[in-house]
Amino acid sequence: MDETSEPTTAVELAVAPPGAAAVATAPSGPKVPKWEADARERLKIGIKKFSKPLADFIARDVNEADTRFLVTDFLCEALGYDKFADLTAEFATRTEFADYGLRVDKQLVALIEVKRVTTKLVEKHLRQVESTAPTRALSG
Repeated sequence: MDETSEPTTAVELAVAPPGAAAVATAPSGPKVPKWEADARERLKIGIKKFSKPLADFIARDVNEADTRFLVTDFLCEALGYDKFADLTAEFATRTEFADYGLRVDKQLVALIEVKRVTTKLVEKHLRQVESTAPTRALSG
C-alpha cells in the first residue's frame, strides 16, 4: 500500500472510538468523522514511517520473532493500540497460541498470527488462523 492509498474499512473500524461523533472533511471527499480523519492520517504517517524498516527486514530476511517487534510497533504507533492494555503476546486458546490477542475496550476482537517477513503465505497458514479463532470463541 502506498502512502496515498486509503485504509481498508477493517482498519478504520479497528481504530474507531465508540460514540465518536465529530466530523472532519477528507481530502477531496465527503465529510468523515474526525476520528476517521485522524485515524487515516495516523495510518498514513505509520505506513511512511515503517516502510523503510520493513524493507530492511525483507532485505535481511529477519526471523519471526524480530518481525513481531515491527508488528507491535505498527499496531501501537500507527493504529493507536496500547501495548499493555490492548495486546497480549502468545495469546492462549484451548489448543494453540496466537502471536497476539487484540482487545478494544477490554473485549477480544482479533487474533493475529505473525510469520517471518519473507514467508510466502499459503493455505496452511490460513488453516492455522482458522483453527485458532473458533477455539478461542468457544472458550470465552
